[in-house]
Parts: sequence; structure tokens; C-alpha cells
Amino acid sequence: MVTTIQIDEKTKMMLDKLKVHYRQSYNELIMKMAESKIEKKPTAGDLFGKFPELKKWSTQELKDEMRKGWLSDSDREREGEWEKKNR
Repeated sequence: MVTTIQIDEKTKMMLDKLKVHYRQSYNELIMKMAESKIEKKPTAGDLFGKFPELKKWSTQELKDEMRKGWLSDSDREREGEWEKKNR
């Protein structure tokens, strides 16, 4: 059974932006959106601000943490010496 629904032009424009391919039907797009909500697949927007206890990292802190996993102790020593010389 096919039915017609009325939506605002702004809503149609938003749906057009969400299409994966210009020939994707609105029915397919709306079904995928509904299925993702029913299956409780969280989106980034759903998770934003949900974990205020998580630490906010500065760019430098992130770089330092990544280096810890990538560099050996001797590499870190050399890097520390280089930073002292170039300050």
C-alpha cells in the first residue's frame, strides 16, 4: 500500500541532504532512520555531553599520550634532550 504524507519544504531539503544517492527513495531513507532509532544505534549527537566525567584533553596532552605508546624509553630520553635544547 502506498500513501502520501505532507512535509514542509525545509524538511524535504533536509531529507535530500541525508540521501546516500540522489535516486534513493524517501521511503528507504525514512526506513533506515527509523530502524536505527528502534535498534538503539546511538549517533554522535545522541552521545554528545552524556559523559561529563570524561577528561577533556588538550592537543598537547593527546600528543603526549600517543607518544607514550609509540616511543621506547630511549626515544623519549632523546626527545626530552632535544626539547631542552630547543626551548
